[in-house]
Amino acid sequence: MAAFEYAIVSFYNAEEPNQLLAVIRGERIELFVILAAFYGLSRSEAVGLKWSAIDLLNWTINIKHTATSGNLNGRYIEIGKD
Repeated sequence: MAAFEYAIVSFYNAEEPNQLLAVIRGERIELFVILAAFYGLSRSEAVGLKWSAIDLLNWTINIKHTATSGNLNGRYIEIGKD
């Protein structure tokens, strides 16, 4: 029988996004956090976002790649999926 790990999922309340945006204002990751918050991206979608997914002419973002990390045999690994 395989062992599964489950992620603990939590959501922001009505005020927490404003607090987050205030904390990251002016930081290098500000635009990244705004995009993730505005579009409701999951962590793996936000981390895997590539410029090729952004169409500035049509104002669209196509999530085609996700990225996450994990532990395999005691080693940290990064996992990407297209």
